[in-house]
Amino acid sequence: MGNRARTMDHVQVSKKSFNPRIVWASIFILINLICMIVILVDRRLLGDTAGVALEAFDMVVPMTIVVISSYIMILGFVFPLFCRIKVRPVPLLIRIGHDNFGLALLFLQLVFIYFFTSTGLFVAGSLSRSESIWSIFWVLINVDTLFFIYYGFFRESRFFLINLGVAIVSNMLRGWSGIFMLIILMESARLVRAKRISFLKIGIGLFFIVILYPLIYIIKLQVRSSFSGSGAEPVFFDLIFFNISDFGYRGYLDLLWISFLQIFERLQLVSSQIVVYQNSTELAAGLSADVITPFWMEGIHGIAYERIFQLQPMQNIGVSLANLIDPFQSDVNWNANPGYASWFFLQPLLSPIYLAYTFVQIFVVIWLVKRMGGGVCAFDMLWFACLLYLVPGWLGSFVLFIHSLIIFYLFHTLARNMSRIRWTVSKPVWSRST
Repeated sequence: MGNRARTMDHVQVSKKSFNPRIVWASIFILINLICMIVILVDRRLLGDTAGVALEAFDMVVPMTIVVISSYIMILGFVFPLFCRIKVRPVPLLIRIGHDNFGLALLFLQLVFIYFFTSTGLFVAGSLSRSESIWSIFWVLINVDTLFFIYYGFFRESRFFLINLGVAIVSNMLRGWSGIFMLIILMESARLVRAKRISFLKIGIGLFFIVILYPLIYIIKLQVRSSFSGSGAEPVFFDLIFFNISDFGYRGYLDLLWISFLQIFERLQLVSSQIVVYQNSTELAAGLSADVITPFWMEGIHGIAYERIFQLQPMQNIGVSLANLIDPFQSDVNWNANPGYASWFFLQPLLSPIYLAYTFVQIFVVIWLVKRMGGGVCAFDMLWFACLLYLVPGWLGSFVLFIHSLIIFYLFHTLARNMSRIRWTVSKPVWSRST
């Protein structure tokens, strides 16, 4: 790397390249429009809410408009507006960030893998809980969100690929496949901005997705089943062999269809938004009875508040919605997409406060990244965080993302100060100012 100065994000961006954010926003909006059409034709809800009766049929189109408006308002208006704010950057030398943070993150990921494989904690669907100091540590130091941030800032690091490989292994061992969505989003954005996208690369990417995703889907389900208390044994390859060998090509296609249908149903927000609307009275009653966590208490700060003052733990809106959808699913821990607009129906009088609260969160993450001199990949990372956390209504996850970004900022500040100290000490005495 030499002594040549570099920015934290040196992706070559073509001035005439198409904005990948527009592409992905359009894809997510299209998914919800398709979902609306299916609901109107079949008169049934999709995804996690498939077992819930569609009572408010006349609200399908209005709820779709509400969902699409959430995408446009947050991703197309608020985020770009705050990005215009001027902040004096205090950038970090690329070598310091690449080496130090990359090695620290790699160490944390490896230790975390040892922790959850030996305890069974932090696995999707697991009912295991712990109050140990190490469990609290991994809640506060979330390696997944730290890796997401690392991806945005230090994609060109020499430690990136090994961190990416460890992150994939870690997520698969815990029954999470969202890491692959993150990779697709971030890499497609880089290729589009650099005008390095082509039909050949798209074709190769689709080929590997078609070949590998059914396997990933089966592994994810089996890991979740193994830790949910259902007593299932890890038989990933037995299940795949059964589908393919007994049913041949048709069985593989059926498995492929089920896998991608699950992705589509999970990404759409229309069904869950309709369920929230249909049950808004019951959910609002849960809020009044301190059973459901209010929006301003979702996240690690709310959990800390409950623990410090020894209050009765409340459920976040996603878990409450899941219990409403399937109240008999007691052997597994899961949640459903609540949607950003849900709080307008649950606490309409607090809507202005809710808007201000979430807008401030967006401002904070943008300010932090601008302060650290983040480049286009870092801002794509922030935009995708809003797409994946904020619009679907995962307020607690977005708070955790902000918390991790603050940790990254503190590391940034510490590393920069240390580099100044090293430079001052190593500078010849006769060259120092008197």
